[in-house]
Amino acid sequence: MDSRSLYRRVLGAQFDALPEVLRRFHDTPGGGRARGTLSVERARGLLRNVMASLLQLPRSGTDVEVLLEVKVEGDRERWIRHLQGRRLVTVQWLRDDLLMESRGLTAFSSALVIDGKCLRYEFRQSWMMGVRLPRWLAPLIEGHVDAGEGGWRLAVRIEAPILGELVRYEGWVEPL
Repeated sequence: MDSRSLYRRVLGAQFDALPEVLRRFHDTPGGGRARGTLSVERARGLLRNVMASLLQLPRSGTDVEVLLEVKVEGDRERWIRHLQGRRLVTVQWLRDDLLMESRGLTAFSSALVIDGKCLRYEFRQSWMMGVRLPRWLAPLIEGHVDAGEGGWRLAVRIEAPILGELVRYEGWVEPL
């Protein structure tokens, strides 16, 4: 097993180009913790809200407190996000130079791209119960983090096939 951190393995030599606050967080042995405040916006429409609720996505709100815990489990990381009294848990790992992330029966891959102080997660592919989904049927998850003084600003957007955007959230997070 490779002892380097997950993000160091995904980014390779580019890891050292990450801003210091992101480098320290993603290289913390055993995982890291962070706390922040988000603004969450669910898309309008009954079907979109039903789908977002079924997926246990956060409800709309301002000043939504979030606690992030990252736990290293072998060559994977378990990301636990505590918000609005709920836990949103995903597992991340490396496959073919891409960051994989799964939740329940779904998984998706993203390329990690460093652009100055920004780390972008560029969606590549999605799977349901291990079956690769065609692009038109796949959910879309986009995100980026912009490093700042002592923390980072994050933005995430989640879309469902046919329905469109379900939720977007953004805010400021600082490592603990």
